[in-house]
Amino acid sequence: MKGGVIITVGGGLLAFACGLAGQYEEEDTSGSGQFPPACQSGNCIENCVCETGDRVGCETSCAPAGSGGTVAAGGTPGSGGRPMGTGGVTGSGGMPMSTGGSGGGAGTGGMGAFGGGPMGGSGGMGASTGCGNGVIDAGEECDGTDLGVANCSTATAGAQPDGTLDCTPGCAYDTSGCTVALLCGNGVADPSEDCDGFDLKGGTCSSATSGARPNGALACTTTTCSFDTSSCSSGCDATSCPNGCCNGNLCLSGDTAIACGDGGEPCSTCALCFTCSATHKCEVNPDSRWTVSCDSAEIKPQKSPGVNWDTASLYPDPYCAWEMPFGTFSPLVTSFRTDDLTPSWTEVIATDVRASDLMGPSWTVRVFDDDRDEGGTAEDICGVSLPLQESHLASGSVTFAETQRCDFVNVTVTCEP
Repeated sequence: MKGGVIITVGGGLLAFACGLAGQYEEEDTSGSGQFPPACQSGNCIENCVCETGDRVGCETSCAPAGSGGTVAAGGTPGSGGRPMGTGGVTGSGGMPMSTGGSGGGAGTGGMGAFGGGPMGGSGGMGASTGCGNGVIDAGEECDGTDLGVANCSTATAGAQPDGTLDCTPGCAYDTSGCTVALLCGNGVADPSEDCDGFDLKGGTCSSATSGARPNGALACTTTTCSFDTSSCSSGCDATSCPNGCCNGNLCLSGDTAIACGDGGEPCSTCALCFTCSATHKCEVNPDSRWTVSCDSAEIKPQKSPGVNWDTASLYPDPYCAWEMPFGTFSPLVTSFRTDDLTPSWTEVIATDVRASDLMGPSWTVRVFDDDRDEGGTAEDICGVSLPLQESHLASGSVTFAETQRCDFVNVTVTCEP
């Protein structure tokens, strides 16, 4: 018969049919009551059902791989046979089914002389459990690359939200790759940042380029807070050193008294009583102290047209004095020169004078004619009181020309250590 098995038992025929395509057809004509070899070897794929109406003697021909077999409805074990294995259950409609699971299926079942079913197959392997299987099981935070929905933020309760979360071999979170939140742009270089704004953490072109391009102005990127070395160079000039001065091929900051300058110009050493300003220029320290000397003068021949300086002689007896403020004279005056229109003194007339006073209008250098030899008093010849400029203090001298009855007066200023 097509798709069936015919077995002769006590003169009766029992017909079995495997219910799925591709199963075997066998006939038992020996009268032995044994099941077809194909079924005994486990080649049938699914359940078998009786084609006869009485179902007496029907039994599954074999069980699917991985499940235990059971006696189909109406089946009885043969006499003298060993008991059937356990583990199978009867499926709906009389078709035997078995549950797969961890461990083996039904044990070896004995077969009777007739009507007995085949033994159950071995049970299939269940899914493995435990750390290392790549799936988060109960009691595990993670497993391999399976982190669930966790990240650095959730694993550290927000303390280190950036970075990469990993999993330990023990299936617990590994937060060693998590970092604190980067606040690039707050003007403060955080531990994980090279810099932030003008905060370079002491970095220079030399340190940022390992000495390859030591000159220039190191900057900081605004988006990643990393060093910007685009202005660093191996030479020193206005391009590589725009905000400092050059000492040979080395670019210096240009804001110290011993190396002052800007725009890549050669560094200058500021003179005594001068300091390097915020604009990288050597400027007078306003609190510095100075000594003032009267050097020389040239006096007009007559104090007025047709009037001589002295009665007994034609020329004055000049000396030089310091007045600050007006009307207050220093006790230091030069010696006088007798009958002299071009006196030369080079003598100190004031000490401990602040640079800020010299650069202001509150002082005067005066030249007098000493008339005491004629029974008179000092007569004013000329006076100068123009505020000094930084250039005067830098050069150390100044000449005041065409002032009153003097053609000029020379004054020297010297910085006091």
